Amino acid sequence: MQADPIWTLLAAGVPLFPALAAVLLGSGGFRSERTTVALSLTALTLSLASWCALAVHAAMAGFPPTEVMLGNWFRVADYGFELSLLLNGRALVVSGTVAALNLVVAAFAAPYLHRELGIRRFFFCLAVFATGMQGVVLGGSLDLLFAGWELVGLSSALLIGFFHERSAPVRSGLRAFVTYRVCDIGLLVGTVLLHHVLGTAEFLHAFAPSTLDHNLSPTVATAVGLCLLFAACGKAAQLPFGGWLTRAMEGPTPSSALFYGGLSVNAGVYLLLRASPLLERAPIAAGMTVAIGAFTALYAGLAWRAQPDVKGQLALATMGQTGVMFIEIGLGFTGLATVHLVASTCVRTWQLLRSPNTLAEALAARAAHGGLLPGQQPTRSPSAWNRRLYSYAFRGVGLDALTERWLVTPFFAAGRALDRLERRVVKAAGEKAPHGADSGQHRESHAK
Repeated sequence: MQADPIWTLLAAGVPLFPALAAVLLGSGGFRSERTTVALSLTALTLSLASWCALAVHAAMAGFPPTEVMLGNWFRVADYGFELSLLLNGRALVVSGTVAALNLVVAAFAAPYLHRELGIRRFFFCLAVFATGMQGVVLGGSLDLLFAGWELVGLSSALLIGFFHERSAPVRSGLRAFVTYRVCDIGLLVGTVLLHHVLGTAEFLHAFAPSTLDHNLSPTVATAVGLCLLFAACGKAAQLPFGGWLTRAMEGPTPSSALFYGGLSVNAGVYLLLRASPLLERAPIAAGMTVAIGAFTALYAGLAWRAQPDVKGQLALATMGQTGVMFIEIGLGFTGLATVHLVASTCVRTWQLLRSPNTLAEALAARAAHGGLLPGQQPTRSPSAWNRRLYSYAFRGVGLDALTERWLVTPFFAAGRALDRLERRVVKAAGEKAPHGADSGQHRESHAK
């Protein structure tokens, strides 16, 4: 179904208002804290209001799958990057969750980061994230979804390193950035494959049953499915790329709640939900989705019990829940996975927002009950097996060290090699330039 002008206007307003806020905050014209907060809250409120009006309009129409065309970003020969949005029941529900949680976290962050030097930088990244996340959720094609996907990853890495005066947040932000960039190759390759085979990456056309049954061979469907699964694993912190998630808690509590407890970490789940018609025709990719989700849920269930801090426990609990969602999607329970995604997002965001008070509340409850919490048993000496298992879980099954050795170190080594090559090429070009210039001057004087 093609959208009428009301659909177009309301749908465009959901990502447009945060985008305008990002442009205004990034221009440097708003320097005071009060103006920055007011502009951000106003933009996110208008985004949520646009979604509410859009949801009412969709309910009156019976929630038909609707494609909203906003124009072309550019056009080259027969290819055009179309700015299209796909509105269906799942997209509207998740988009409303995104808009509401963005506003809640922004309202929480205003007093939480009061007088913080980087507060304008925080709200700029939040506006970029809100724009990108709505692009992921509402994007009508893998092209537009990829653009939003990159905005989400960039703002995520920047906010992990928010407290850049310390080295640990910067290293953690780089770890997440490297993981994102490597896994994003899967989304890029999958999109290019669809364009090469089908000539389009629009969800309504590329993932339509008739197209998948007649125009896409099982081999190509499996290849595209595995590429999208590879991309989703990086964003959703699934094995073997989950080592960055606990490090991401170095950022401010509001960004930890919104990104790694709620929305950003579930972007990979949503990508697989969008691609679920393709996974139904690619049993190998679906089976890999189930296997990765199961191993991740098992790992997270073991590792979170040995975490010494609340935010680390919640990060691993989130990893385990996304693993269960992967299992649901791989088995074809997409409706259940959608409900699970929304519920987990809301609960984890709330838990992380109140995590700074958890320790104080636990100590107060322990003092009120004479040293033990209700239902807590006195500590007993663990067996040798339990001590070994605890040590294994505490070290995260060595996942962080493996990621450092096999992913991060080779990535930076390749970057340094390219830097040396670039310097060598520039130096060689610079050495040739004066000789050429002297020859030109000599020819000019000879002619005179």
